[in-house]
Amino acid sequence: MELKDVKGIGIKYLSMLNEININTIDDLILTFPKKYYIYELTEDDIFSGENVTIKGILLSNPAFIKYNFRVNAIIFYIVKQNIKIKCILFSNDYLKFKLFKGTQVIINGKYNKDSKEFFVRKIFLEDFTSFVEVDYKLSSINNSFISRSIKNVLINNYTCCESIPEELVNKYKLLPISEYIYYSHFPRNKNDVHQIMRRRKYEEFFWYAIKLELLKTRRTNNKRKAISLDDSIINEFYKLIDYEPTIDQKKAIIDVFNDLKIDYPMNRLIQGDVGSGKTLVLLACSYFVVKANRCVAIMVPTEILAYQEFEELKKVFSSCGFVMEILTSSTKQKEKNDILYRLMHSRIDIIVGTHSLLEDNVVFNNLGCVIIDEEHKFGVNQREKLINKLKNIDVLYLSATPIPRTLGLSNFGDLDISSIKMKPKGRKEVITKIINNDNFLKLIKSIDNIIERHEQIYVVVPVVEENTGLNVISVSECYKKYQELLPNRRISMLHGKMKNEEKKTIMDDFIKGNIDILISTTVIEVGVNVLNASMIVIMNAERFGLSQLHQLRGRVARSSLKGSCALVSEDINNPRLNALVNTFDGFEISEIDFKLRGPGDYFGVIQSGYMDFEYASLEADLNIWNCAKMDAKDYLPKLIDNHINNDKFKKIIKAFDDNK
Repeated sequence: MELKDVKGIGIKYLSMLNEININTIDDLILTFPKKYYIYELTEDDIFSGENVTIKGILLSNPAFIKYNFRVNAIIFYIVKQNIKIKCILFSNDYLKFKLFKGTQVIINGKYNKDSKEFFVRKIFLEDFTSFVEVDYKLSSINNSFISRSIKNVLINNYTCCESIPEELVNKYKLLPISEYIYYSHFPRNKNDVHQIMRRRKYEEFFWYAIKLELLKTRRTNNKRKAISLDDSIINEFYKLIDYEPTIDQKKAIIDVFNDLKIDYPMNRLIQGDVGSGKTLVLLACSYFVVKANRCVAIMVPTEILAYQEFEELKKVFSSCGFVMEILTSSTKQKEKNDILYRLMHSRIDIIVGTHSLLEDNVVFNNLGCVIIDEEHKFGVNQREKLINKLKNIDVLYLSATPIPRTLGLSNFGDLDISSIKMKPKGRKEVITKIINNDNFLKLIKSIDNIIERHEQIYVVVPVVEENTGLNVISVSECYKKYQELLPNRRISMLHGKMKNEEKKTIMDDFIKGNIDILISTTVIEVGVNVLNASMIVIMNAERFGLSQLHQLRGRVARSSLKGSCALVSEDINNPRLNALVNTFDGFEISEIDFKLRGPGDYFGVIQSGYMDFEYASLEADLNIWNCAKMDAKDYLPKLIDNHINNDKFKKIIKAFDDNK
């Protein structure tokens, strides 16, 4: 049977279905409702102000009016619990011919205690005690057509193969596939919806967990020649630095060292608070890989950070004879051509770069490891493009605040994770406060006192140019404002639209202490290390994401100086701002961000926002998730070995193979 053979589907509707990717009978049947509205008659708490469904008889013919002189409305009265209730329904005129004195109706809505009126959301003229309305949420086709078409298919004895192992269906007493399909489209009551949701949540979680297990299995099965390293190389590296690493740094370095020696590619995230010393792990990894005669590519999000990291590499490895280069968009063409030639012929040990490393003309001949610093600043596609330049390479991610997508992967599947929670000796937490207009002049006085102590200030704004629609301060506006309030202080501004040479000159001046206050956009967000900066002021702080705020705050207190962060905003109840005031822990920040934004799409390119589960929630349905995750681990080998023949799994395998 084909779609065109279904009663009621003509040429017009067939074309409309094809436009929304419903091309087969299976596509139609498996297009489940996105929303269920349950209406159950109640006699309790009908005046509570909560949404209720009640039955009544009209006491008189309804009146058709303009409610508040603006919109069409119908007013009628019913009696419930010996109380005469005034009902208001905003409706089309068709009800003029349906509602009369003595008509029995079932109404759904809320009672307003102040106006003593029941506002009707939905009215039914047929009788029931329980009714479920389905909504497919298809913009181009109405619900009744979809339901009618599906019923016409099902009455022809449509059958569908079980989509999850039958043993698991029986284990959790889930609806079998035939009942699941029928009641998904035609639920009778709340219990049907409950059973649909149980199966739907479990099935979505199960196949999601299967994908994660498959990611991990494919990585560990993707064999390559392990790097040969002697244990003594770790102490050899420590002799290059002039300070004692923390216990967490040492553990992370050992984790990386062990990853390099296994026979499948490393895929590790180094998570640590801002200023906790993740760069040391980057240096150690680079040292190990170069000592094994392989090239290291380090990708960072900004030129400012690229040059800073490049200088750190030169300082630490000055005695090692490593050949190191930096490649950015501002690298002159002649120099760039020379770098590309030497890179292609294995004459460079470490290459540091921004997005320039993603260009097609950048060819690696002996790439052993990709290190992605401040990984939350790169899109999924950007990271994958670099990694896919060569297969079977090691990948190390560094981030002070993982984006929720990465947090999810590290918790649930493919990424291994090392945590650096201990801070270097003498490093202090940053005192964070929300400042509104009433306290702004006090803030200016504090800034003046800090500068008097020969310390420096960052002031960060959300936009480069004025935007009247956003009602936020721009770089130039902020610059003028601070000049007026602090006329005797050395103030400069920095933003992404400046030429790279100009940005580098201003940043160098700030590092040298020639600038008291640097007014900037988020170009200083990641990695920038100015030891004398002790305060950061974030204007219109409510406009920034939680991860951004945490990163910006990490620009100060990077030495023994006390640090402070002022979040300038009138939105004093903002959950992100208050989260930042109450914690400095990067993991806790990530968890809060996870709850506020969602983990993102692990297999796609979405950085945040809840995954495409129709019903499931990782927080609300954690027990179901844990069961599905455990089952996926047990059943993946059986699915791979075809002990369980499953069409759904075949499609997943094909999708993975297509995306190799």
